[in-house]
Amino acid sequence: MEPKEVKREYATSDSTMTETARVIYDLFELDMAQFTLFDATLDAGFGSQYLLQLKAAEQVIDDVVVIDQIVNLTEQADENMDLARGKYNDVKYFVKKAFDKSVGIQGEFGLNDYDNVRQNRTEMTGFLFEIHATCIKYSTQLIAAGFSQTAIDDILPIRENLLVKNSQQELLKRQRPKLTEDRIIILNTCYQTMTQINAAAQRVYSNDFAKQKQYVFAPSSKKDEIFVFEGFVPAGLTLKLATVDYIDTSTVTFANTGTTSLSFSLSSTEELEGIVIELGKGAEFSDAMSKLLAGGTNIIVRNNDLITAGSYEVIVTE
Repeated sequence: MEPKEVKREYATSDSTMTETARVIYDLFELDMAQFTLFDATLDAGFGSQYLLQLKAAEQVIDDVVVIDQIVNLTEQADENMDLARGKYNDVKYFVKKAFDKSVGIQGEFGLNDYDNVRQNRTEMTGFLFEIHATCIKYSTQLIAAGFSQTAIDDILPIRENLLVKNSQQELLKRQRPKLTEDRIIILNTCYQTMTQINAAAQRVYSNDFAKQKQYVFAPSSKKDEIFVFEGFVPAGLTLKLATVDYIDTSTVTFANTGTTSLSFSLSSTEELEGIVIELGKGAEFSDAMSKLLAGGTNIIVRNNDLITAGSYEVIVTE
């Protein structure tokens, strides 16, 4: 089975998600007794586990930090490349001084090959190793020409530093996709627990509209008698998004803002009923409350996909 890319289950920024998750945690701590009475597993132990998930999400290294680390290692490798080029030019000076009439020996020092490696860090490390070996071979003549043994010995540390920095940079580049995946898993775990609490809250406070609205990822807004509900629905889950006042002429607009198939309805229960509207990616549907379900006050959404989270927007216009 081919591995699947791990994706965020929410479309907001990570900071927005963790900020909301922190608020939900604080609310859950205050209301824990009611949650435990409804679902015995939503107890102090559950809260402690959620707090650990929340702290892990808050402490996740942002991708920009990883990129900065790669840039830093690249800069260090470039600095070592400058040292390597400088060392080569020192060697070149004394080789030409000691062997000005021997093109063959100059070739042993790589004077004809330098242009092919001067921009390549990997090839430069091998080039420095060969130069050092050749300097040892001709050390007597080089030292007589003024090139010291210390200067010869300095070649290998420059090569080693270049090798290490280049290796560290390439390692982090290769690790970055895995680091990103690990980070998303941590964030999604926190988000999933927050979603579970929010879903339970809709039942715990089924007769308390104000409390229900405390436990949402994206709270509704009201402007000129327009209510907007937007957020995310985990894979395979049915959620009651809100309880609204029933007015025959009010218009309800369902919109699928994600990539998975979603089903919507106006309902008098916690499940889809009446006219069920199935919408694909980017689709939208509007109708009057009276046509969707007379007397219905609950807005329901179901994610028809069993793997990927979906996102929605529902607008109620009175």
